[in-house]
Amino acid sequence: MNRLDPVIDLGNLKTGAHTVVVTVTTTLMNRLKQYRPDVYTAAKQDYGLLGTVTVTPYGEAALS
Repeated sequence: MNRLDPVIDLGNLKTGAHTVVVTVTTTLMNRLKQYRPDVYTAAKQDYGLLGTVTVTPYGEAALS
């Protein structure tokens, strides 16, 4: 995914249930703070899904 244009096309879905899984990684600084908080003293950085997530259909069609 392009972080400057965070849009993912979920096109070509078939009829039935679907699951969307989002994996979020931490910043390296946050990871290092866990092991050496005495050395890495900078404030913890925000990361992850920091805003609203929406699934917006761009079209609907009857499936036969």
